[in-house]
Amino acid sequence: LEAMERIGCRIDLLVIDPYFERGLPWRFVHPDVSRLATVVIRDHRRIGNFYFNAHAFREWLLLPLRLLYLALPDRVRRFVRNRTVAIRRGVTERMKRAFTLDDPVSPEEEAFVRAWIRRYPPGIVIVNFTPLAPLLDLFEGSPTILTGILTHDVLHRRIESFEQSGIPIDVFSRRWDPEGEGALLRKARLLIAIQKEDAAAFERLSPMSDVIEAPVAFPLYHHPEPPTPGRCLFVGSATNHNIYGIRWFISEVWPTIRRRHPASTLHVCGSVCREIEEGGEGIVLRGLVEDLDREYAEAEVCVIPLLAGSGLKIKLGEALAHGRACVSTSIGLQGFEELAGEVVLCADTPAPFAEGVSAILASPEKRMELEARAHAFVAAHLVPSAAYRPLETYLDRYLDTRHEEGGTRQAKAPA
Repeated sequence: LEAMERIGCRIDLLVIDPYFERGLPWRFVHPDVSRLATVVIRDHRRIGNFYFNAHAFREWLLLPLRLLYLALPDRVRRFVRNRTVAIRRGVTERMKRAFTLDDPVSPEEEAFVRAWIRRYPPGIVIVNFTPLAPLLDLFEGSPTILTGILTHDVLHRRIESFEQSGIPIDVFSRRWDPEGEGALLRKARLLIAIQKEDAAAFERLSPMSDVIEAPVAFPLYHHPEPPTPGRCLFVGSATNHNIYGIRWFISEVWPTIRRRHPASTLHVCGSVCREIEEGGEGIVLRGLVEDLDREYAEAEVCVIPLLAGSGLKIKLGEALAHGRACVSTSIGLQGFEELAGEVVLCADTPAPFAEGVSAILASPEKRMELEARAHAFVAAHLVPSAAYRPLETYLDRYLDTRHEEGGTRQAKAPA
């Protein structure tokens, strides 16, 4: 959004799927987002930075129960969820539904977008994820409107990765193949890829589209205080690739690390903690934490033990931005393959993975060397000014061309 604002775009951010995050009938939009864009959420009414869904009668009726449930400690919530069918269906299943990313565009969602663009005709339209590409049909026959897709992932590759690993895929409801994905990609003139391998795949799937690489950007974080000796960190949500990955690490890798470093500890942060059994030696399930910066500051090693997936791993980029030494599987390194060995230690089996973590814990010099390389890589490639420069240049040229052809230089750009 900041890159688009810098080149003169006035931005409308349309949220078409009013799902209920954690079962709550409202959303909070960060002031930084509100500053950059006009945020409109279907079926919601705004009060300050909160957006309330007045039509969610069931959610409002269940609100006291949900608030009570969310206030419980993670340990108690796991006990309740395992023994109370109503709460499991009412909370856990709806949370899983919130992570289904590829539902077809509904008639209500299409009508919402159609009504908005009729009132505020755009110059640039970018949909957030390939399954929303059918919305671009609304602009068919309008050659002056730039249509784009922020892809996030190569969908069929993600399906293949999960199938090969034997891990159930829980965020997609459809089985994607290259033909179906390519048909959607070809609806857009611009495809925004988050890493170079994705960009190459999109060029093959949609050769007539322009493809720009724009990875997820991170600010540089600096932690002057030394980390806690022996502290390891994993951060993840309760999706299957995180659940299976951290379970593998705890059962297959962590015992070896503990034998070599008996004082070592593993902090696990995020909703993935709901799916992990307590009681492991040296393992602290932190759950959802208010201050992840502190967790990163105290970690000597960040682990990314993913066994399935595709795209670019935000958890690795975030750890590098914090200047942390990292050990990852090759899946976790997707999008950052050039870092293997030099910036990030890489291993796909338990013994080498444990060896990598142990080597960092045993050598402050090695840890600090990896930390410095991590910061240098982020400064060169992942800070916003570097990550979004190609996209900013592309959009700036489009607006210049549009202006030369008689349009306005400032383009309202629903995303």
